[in-house]
Amino acid sequence: MKPVSHKLISYGKLHFFLAFLFLTLLFAAAWTPEGKVLGHAQLSSQLLLENPPANYLMSHAPSINERTLLDSLPLNPEYSTIWNVILGQDNGYRWNGVLALARPLFCLFHIGQVRYFCMGAFFLLLFGAALKISQKLSPAFGFFFLFSFLWGDILSVSYLLNYGGCFMIAFFAVLLLAGRKPGFWTEHLKSLPFIFYGIGAITVFIDPATVPIITLGIPLATVILLIHKYNLEHTASMLWKYTGSCSFSWSLGFLFMAATKWLAAAFASGQNLFPEYISRLAAGSLFSIGSPAKLLQLFYHNLKAFLSPAGFGALYLLIMLAAILAGYFALFLTGHKPKKSCKPFLPLLPIGMLPFFFYLLAPAHAYSNTEVTFRAFIATLYPLMLFFFCILDTKRISHSLHTAFHSIWRD
Repeated sequence: MKPVSHKLISYGKLHFFLAFLFLTLLFAAAWTPEGKVLGHAQLSSQLLLENPPANYLMSHAPSINERTLLDSLPLNPEYSTIWNVILGQDNGYRWNGVLALARPLFCLFHIGQVRYFCMGAFFLLLFGAALKISQKLSPAFGFFFLFSFLWGDILSVSYLLNYGGCFMIAFFAVLLLAGRKPGFWTEHLKSLPFIFYGIGAITVFIDPATVPIITLGIPLATVILLIHKYNLEHTASMLWKYTGSCSFSWSLGFLFMAATKWLAAAFASGQNLFPEYISRLAAGSLFSIGSPAKLLQLFYHNLKAFLSPAGFGALYLLIMLAAILAGYFALFLTGHKPKKSCKPFLPLLPIGMLPFFFYLLAPAHAYSNTEVTFRAFIATLYPLMLFFFCILDTKRISHSLHTAFHSIWRD
């Protein structure tokens, strides 16, 4: 029982530290000069009216874009700082942690400059994570990482501060995990659930309402490969164990940090806000969809948007998929690993199914915001690409292709 109690104390310390940090960041943001924030917010609104988004960016760009963020920047002068921070404009339902970054930025810049800042940070983290994966694992894995996100049409959200949070959390988590020394994966594996608890808590603080499942699926798939490479004593059961424990810890971090905000809001206001919160949860739950047909329509629209982000027609898309499958099948027949060697990579398959659970848990959001939520399938594409590549015997394939080209050239 002693180790269990120590773990609970460690999780409690992490939780209270993060909650205190989040509140501190929000209060610090609230104390930024209101006049400067309002001035840049008004200028930004004028710029958005004069420069509407280009049509070619709007196919999968969020329909609300930055106007929601601009509307959330001003503080209500009739309320105290505590009331503004804890309750905000949604009665304390969410942390709205993006304001901890947005208000200081809009104190100094207008929306055009903030876009450049956001896009620069976004792509630095993206390419940094891909480079780290290439260095620590394989250039092929780094390519799959980049391809998955680029296929998800991330350009149209990369400059939106209120829509890029989950992606940047995922990139930073990959950088953090892949940056661990090789000894970490043999001596400190037990700290992985602890790390994922923190990732889940940060996700609910920054961005719980776009595609939060990205911050679980992408880092977790990377962790499986890191354990496989650097822990020479790993077993298939060990990889399954950490897949489950990390997913569970991420979920606890997400849920407990959301509940912490609700408790803080109820305490600060002196009101029982939980019936309102529960009704809002119910409004977005599976029961709100109404029929299985709508649920299937939800999956169809999100999958269709993901499979054809560039506007390919169905015929071209089918031809392209058929060519890819035929090429992969040829490589698989040329050389694949035995079943025993493939077992450690099996956890990548359920990791790739996580977006479907996200759609089931938040169907109303996924149904009405397809232009945002279809990118959750990035967390399906990346693990599946890793799995199907890992079960190939690349050495045998390379040798077979080299022999074939050599014989053709000689003839």
